Amino acid sequence: MKARTKLFFVAALGLWALCGSVWAVEGSGTEAEPYIITNVDELQAMQNDLDAWYELGNDIDASDTQNWNAGAGFEPVGDSTNYFTGVFDGQGYTITGLYINRPSSTGVGLFGYIDNAEITNVGLIDADVTALGNAGTLVGGSLYSTISQAWASGNLTGTDSSQTSIGGLIGYSKWTGSLVSQCHSGVNVFASSSGSPANRAGGLVGNNNKGSIIIDCYATGNVSGKRKIGGLVSDNTYGSYGGYIKRCYSTGKVTGSGGGLVGYNYKGGVTYDSYWDVQTSGKTSSYGGTGKTTAEMMQQATFVNWDFANTWNIIENETYPFLRWELSGYERAVINIEDAVAEKEEALARIDAALEKEWTAYEALEELLKSGDYGDLSRRDIFKARWKIRFAIRLEKWSKRVLKMSIKKLEEALDALGWEPEPLPEPIAYWKLDEGEEDTAYDSAGDNDGTLINGSTWTTGQVDGALSFDGVDDYVEVSDNPPLEPQNITVAAWVYRDSTSTRDTILQKGSTSHLDGRNGYLFRILGSSDQEANRAMFYIVVGNNNKVSPVSATPIEAHNWYHITATYDGSNIRIYVNGVEEGTATSETGQVDYTGGQQEFKMGVAELGSGTFQNYFDGTIDDVRFYDLALSADQIQQLYQDGLGGHGKGKK
Repeated sequence: MKARTKLFFVAALGLWALCGSVWAVEGSGTEAEPYIITNVDELQAMQNDLDAWYELGNDIDASDTQNWNAGAGFEPVGDSTNYFTGVFDGQGYTITGLYINRPSSTGVGLFGYIDNAEITNVGLIDADVTALGNAGTLVGGSLYSTISQAWASGNLTGTDSSQTSIGGLIGYSKWTGSLVSQCHSGVNVFASSSGSPANRAGGLVGNNNKGSIIIDCYATGNVSGKRKIGGLVSDNTYGSYGGYIKRCYSTGKVTGSGGGLVGYNYKGGVTYDSYWDVQTSGKTSSYGGTGKTTAEMMQQATFVNWDFANTWNIIENETYPFLRWELSGYERAVINIEDAVAEKEEALARIDAALEKEWTAYEALEELLKSGDYGDLSRRDIFKARWKIRFAIRLEKWSKRVLKMSIKKLEEALDALGWEPEPLPEPIAYWKLDEGEEDTAYDSAGDNDGTLINGSTWTTGQVDGALSFDGVDDYVEVSDNPPLEPQNITVAAWVYRDSTSTRDTILQKGSTSHLDGRNGYLFRILGSSDQEANRAMFYIVVGNNNKVSPVSATPIEAHNWYHITATYDGSNIRIYVNGVEEGTATSETGQVDYTGGQQEFKMGVAELGSGTFQNYFDGTIDDVRFYDLALSADQIQQLYQDGLGGHGKGKK
């Protein structure tokens, strides 16, 4: 067991007493035995040993600091003469209610000025800081120092009308070797002098200059002032050369002259792969970065060159990106196990696709042997190639068994952690297509049973059974039923095309022809001769006969299973292929038009109206679900993952 030592902080005039108390701290201030801070008095006492190693031992309640020092509050650790040069590791704990009211001072924050220091893994909750300038809730001024995995919420006010700067977390970070990494701030920042707006305020950092780097950070607080006001950084330059910003974003409202992300940039400051929300910030320009809409800021595809596997995470279409370290250990474990399962299940699907092609090649070589026409090849060459393919197939089947065992163990790990996925909403119609006989496709969720027309046949599918269509004249018809006419929609199905020569209709309700007036919706795959060849599309009629139809990026090729989903939320249509969003279109204002025309729901064919049919599906459809709401990206990913358990059309 580590030896316990007791340190009494001694000031120049004797024992240091704060608020009438004397206290002892565990540790010796070394890397091996850092001082363990357990209360706000011990936090203040760091100013007596500025080059020591410190750790928090628990969350700290600093709310009483509003009563300290005749209302001036906490005294910043380190000043412009005696910098903090030590190491502070918050161990993931938080400091709540830090109060500093020093409107005539610079170098203000929990730490005033730091030099060659390291501060990491700490959060400030509801901090309230007022200073003249060079101020942040965590650090006033940082030279040659590293600040990582730190965050803050609360309010910060700077009263200087001239050249000092303030930032939600850090006042300034300066010189090559200074690094701000994986930090975030929700602090509201006000640059105000004598009641009037003042200059230089940033949501995360005030000045970032002379080679300092900010990477993988974000700010969400509002920032207001007069000039050089930025959602993330006030000024990305100072003196002879500027700072660097990479993979960062901001979303807070920016009031004053400046930019959505960066308020000012001069003499070499650069910004890479960084973004701000043009809607929430109220700014359409910035001295660096790219402006995006709120919807775009909630899509992973927006954030080019970002590492969403290790550094960042996002809940598609629901949240802005957030840092993975923000999750608890339990959450990180569950998310990474889920990700591993998803990747292994996708690998199984890719192996199935490869096996399909290998069997096709094997059969082609058998036909070549039977033909006797070998060209420049010998019979021996063909036998050898066929044997190698068969050996590869055996190896891949073994790989599938190993992957399935691995997935089972990971799922058992999730069970041991007591994790259960959030249940999916119930569909209003669900055709499993597992019947295997008779001429009815039963709806297991509602009253929408379908009748098989012209001999569609039962077969094996991606998820148990499925329904095979010949592409000539067969389809499924469901009687007109109002629940199949919602204003918010999700349709999802597994599909397997036998050919790509023509368009394949998955399902339709309404009419796609002027014969009866266009109405309803149509879910289909384009043919190989269409301009957007083999792409999935979802077509709806909204408002004044307006059709809206985004298409997928991924071509839906023959002889492979794909999970295709389309959603409509009243304004946006989205297409997903294998759980990934691939196309978006925005409709005109208005409701989906279901009036007039043919109103039966059909699977496997499109009705033009007046009994005219086209675009029969050539292939197999399985597990068709219909919802009266737009599912989220996570829910659609779950639908896809649930369906991977079937692993392919069992031809071999």
